Amino acid sequence: MTRVRTVGIIGVLLVLTFGVWAAGADLPTDPFDVPWQEREIYRPGLIESQWPILDRLPGATVYHIDIDVLDDPTVLSGVESVHYTNREDVALDEIIFHLFPNATEGSIEITALSVDDVEAEPVLEFGGHAMRVPLLEPLQPGEDVTIRMTFEETVPSTYVWGPFGYIDGVLSLDQFYPSVAVYDANGWNEGAAPPHGDWSYYDISFYVVRVTAPPDWVVAASGVEIGREETDEWQSILFAAGPVRDFYLAASPLYVPHQRIHNNTTITHYVMPGQQQVTAGLTFTEQILDVYEQRFGEYPYSDFDFVVTSLSGAMEYPGIVAMAEGMYDAGAMVWGLPSDVILESTLAHEMAHQWFYNIVGNDQTRESWLDEALAQYSTYLYYEDAYRRGSGSGYVDSWDDRWNRVARAEIPIGLESADYERTAYSAIIYGRGPFFLYELADRFGVESLHRFLRKYVIVHEWGFATTESFRCVAEAHYQRDLSELFEAWVYPLE
Repeated sequence: MTRVRTVGIIGVLLVLTFGVWAAGADLPTDPFDVPWQEREIYRPGLIESQWPILDRLPGATVYHIDIDVLDDPTVLSGVESVHYTNREDVALDEIIFHLFPNATEGSIEITALSVDDVEAEPVLEFGGHAMRVPLLEPLQPGEDVTIRMTFEETVPSTYVWGPFGYIDGVLSLDQFYPSVAVYDANGWNEGAAPPHGDWSYYDISFYVVRVTAPPDWVVAASGVEIGREETDEWQSILFAAGPVRDFYLAASPLYVPHQRIHNNTTITHYVMPGQQQVTAGLTFTEQILDVYEQRFGEYPYSDFDFVVTSLSGAMEYPGIVAMAEGMYDAGAMVWGLPSDVILESTLAHEMAHQWFYNIVGNDQTRESWLDEALAQYSTYLYYEDAYRRGSGSGYVDSWDDRWNRVARAEIPIGLESADYERTAYSAIIYGRGPFFLYELADRFGVESLHRFLRKYVIVHEWGFATTESFRCVAEAHYQRDLSELFEAWVYPLE
């Protein structure tokens, strides 16, 4: 959700509007110069009504990252500092990081590690997918620690798991940095997701990230650009993002940005030269935002980006979505349907994740229905609201098509991702899953369901939802016991 801006414009914005930097002071170009407690720097990335959230997330993890993709986009070098506060009610004697690139055809190696400036040795687990960082002393509730590391990384030339790779001139960096795992009732969530599930279970955090890249590359990322240095040989761009679940960036010398301002948000689609369907993409994005903001509440960020990659589908991130390149080719067929049809429905699904995954988080490996089934139902709702009543019926038929792949087996939608076979995962989570919402609407009324969904977002905003918290809010809303429905649709069979 980042558009290219000049340092001068950002300087006026920050100094005059927010007063964060003294008049005449240089804007930051080094992420490690930004104080850990600094929150004003994130305001430009939020619409004004969302500024108060910056004061309501004490102790959120802060990442400062510096990566270099200048010489070879398949070989990255980086430095990362993480300020972590123990917000649990127990002392922690270690902190677990995910090392996502090691779950792909790429790799990441930690070359140096320190805890509060004291050298430490990482312990790799799960085939290198996780890193255990022992602490010098137990971290008591409310205490904080700073972990600094350097890393070397290789980026694959094929997408194995999500859009992480360098393909056809596009660098797509999904979870490229060491990321703190979630600590919840199950302890540290350090295991890897199955190949057919998402690996996006993260606490709300804040990021300041510097990217050094060739001067002709266009870079899009979560957050907004707050600083820049340029020479004839390189450019260094500083991004600030937060509150967000994670940080994603894509870059290419081929990108052509197309931009439109809608309400308080700048929408940018980064496509390849000559792709004619970008205007339709911008129009669809505006329509979808109107529907979802009316139904679920404001989109919180000042930017919303869409980047084409060689990914076969699409993937959501905070304020930015990776899209398959072919969806922007006018007159093309994608998955057996016209590209404009696929573009619209894909945008609607992925944009719904800004509410159901980002604003309302969930464990996507254990309870993936909470974001995917809700995104599917939201897409149906978009068609019903944006067009005439009944316009969503074709999308409902697509749920049927998926569910029919397992002969409409009444497999519970609330299983862990790993408990489904690959075909069943898609058929149940994306096919049967939204029919559970449809069943609630059929029994208790469409508008009552939609009021419930808005309440559900409000209750869980910037936190986590679970199946049980979903049920709790639903039962309070409908004022009845929903055990029968949850046993029929959601809960694992006894």
